[in-house]
Amino acid sequence: MTIIFDTKEIEKKLSLLNFSISEFSQIEQAGAEVLKTGMRQRAPRDTGELIEKIQSHIVEASNEKIEDDIGSDAPHAVYQEYGTGIYAENGQGRKTPWVYKRKDGGFITTSGNRPHPFIRPTVREDYRKTIDAMQKEFSGRVNNKWK
Repeated sequence: MTIIFDTKEIEKKLSLLNFSISEFSQIEQAGAEVLKTGMRQRAPRDTGELIEKIQSHIVEASNEKIEDDIGSDAPHAVYQEYGTGIYAENGQGRKTPWVYKRKDGGFITTSGNRPHPFIRPTVREDYRKTIDAMQKEFSGRVNNKWK
């Protein structure tokens, strides 16, 4: 017994699944939104500047890859993530105390700031949610093209 399938209709549908770079970027952005939300939830809340400046922007988009830069461009973001002075994670922070002027004119002496990571834990802990968000966006786009 031989069964023959006519795959012309399936081939036509598959040809519709060509995504533009813009569509791939939108799929990627679904994942970026999950990461931004997680970073905002985990970021230190001192002045709010760190959280307000958490954003993403696509660095490169081509048929081969989409590269997105996600994080905070607040000047002190890196210091929150990795710590400073004697508390710096890499051990290369300043070893002696220093003084800086506060906004109100007073002075503070410090030996550094302990790390308050918000980027690395988000990437690690929200990985599955990020993939799920992109898969959901992808599936929706496939379903729309398949109709």
